[in-house]
Amino acid sequence: MLDALGWEPDAPSVGDAMIQTFVKTACAFIVFAGVVVCGGCGGGTPPPSPPTPASTIASLGRLYGEYASRHDGVGPADEAAFRSFLESLPAAQKKSMGVEDLSQALTSPRDGQPYEIVYGVAPAEAFESAPGASPNPAAGPQKSGLQGQPVVIYEQAGKDGLRLVATGFGTSAELGEKEFADAVPEDL
Repeated sequence: MLDALGWEPDAPSVGDAMIQTFVKTACAFIVFAGVVVCGGCGGGTPPPSPPTPASTIASLGRLYGEYASRHDGVGPADEAAFRSFLESLPAAQKKSMGVEDLSQALTSPRDGQPYEIVYGVAPAEAFESAPGASPNPAAGPQKSGLQGQPVVIYEQAGKDGLRLVATGFGTSAELGEKEFADAVPEDL
């Protein structure tokens, strides 16, 4: 039906159509901008980076020291005792220290050989009685080990003439052959 001016009252005007088009375009733009801006949102934290060889050997050294602290200050007597201890740790602790897969953790990725482990060391006692032992890390490696701490874990061959070593306190270092010979007695 037409009104007095000849318009249909229910028919949309050209202005109404333009407003509807504008609103639809604006809504589409807002949704698009929201997707672009928040596209990376909600992804959580990035996955942790895999442990490095130095961090793994340091963790093994700390765990050796933890074993000693639970056993009258003396490290594990042999590989079976150390493996049993490592296997008994809570899964979360093993994961945080990068030792979930024991075979992999106990093998150097740099030379592909199992780490040498010096069993039966009393880390704190050896540190306190070491000649020239220094609680000062700036003092550097001592004859008895790093910073007066005895080396309890080390690489068999290492890489490029350097070997990773660790103490029962979790200190790790990469040593050249001379430094290694000073830090690790030959009779081990």
